[in-house]
Amino acid sequence: MRGHISKSKYIIFVLGTILIVSWALQKNPNEYESPISQVLLPLEVDIVSGPPIQIDNPVLIEFWATWCTPCKNTIPVLNEIYENYQDRGLQVVGLTSEDELIVSKSLEQLPIDYTIAIDPNHQYFSLFRVTSIPHLVLMDAGGVVLWQGHPLQFPERVLARVFSDAG
Repeated sequence: MRGHISKSKYIIFVLGTILIVSWALQKNPNEYESPISQVLLPLEVDIVSGPPIQIDNPVLIEFWATWCTPCKNTIPVLNEIYENYQDRGLQVVGLTSEDELIVSKSLEQLPIDYTIAIDPNHQYFSLFRVTSIPHLVLMDAGGVVLWQGHPLQFPERVLARVFSDAG
């Protein structure tokens, strides 16, 4: 019979689909370790404002732009994370690919407490495959990517894990 699938083939197909979906959902796609991250530290960027980046500390990088309203909306959240974790060594870096003059002028109006830097050659935007902003990446002190995604979806429990492992 044309177009007829036997019951056993149908059951195998359904079970296979369930198995594949279950496997794909095992790990949160925002929490992972990335082999490319080992080559990212030290960050080779141009610091516009804020403290220098220390290569032996965890780093939270927000990819952003001065014209991006959602990026501006994350500033208070990132300021709070920076305030809560800077004494434990966390570095927060706002990374943009814009011109330094534009960034400096915008910073006069933006209440940013953390480091702002420029990725002039889009090196890190490319490595992290950033296709939309704002985009947040957390790396541990060894440069391993622990989480990436939208800043407003960032689970602070990941930071707690970083610092409980380090302490």
